Amino acid sequence: MIMTTTLLRRWVFGAVLCRVYYTLTCVNMFTSAFTLTLMSADRFAAVWYPVSSARYRTPSVAAVAALLAWLASGAVMSPVVLYAEQVSSGTTYSCVVDWPNDDPLTAARAYVAYTAAVGFLLPVSGDFCS
Repeated sequence: MIMTTTLLRRWVFGAVLCRVYYTLTCVNMFTSAFTLTLMSADRFAAVWYPVSSARYRTPSVAAVAALLAWLASGAVMSPVVLYAEQVSSGTTYSCVVDWPNDDPLTAARAYVAYTAAVGFLLPVSGDFCS
């Protein structure tokens, strides 16, 4: 989708795929950060507590942790799900996150701060606390 949109310089996939595209892109972004955090915590436990952590470091616990990472990513990306849409500019369409009209600059800044806090600062601070 990115390649086609870049080459054509317009969105040709429709409103439904616009929302799906933004949702999946953002969920994948957060899931990557959360998964790296989980992997760091696992490595920490394996190195510092090799014997006692063995009972928690199982495939079933890893599967539950991965599922929780995906669910958390979906939850924190709800603003994008709510506001991603296809917009028309004359005869062409674009796929954008269209923030509320009362003050879109403030909404966009709040989203950037929210993304930085939840997707970077929170996972990094968890790694340093270990």
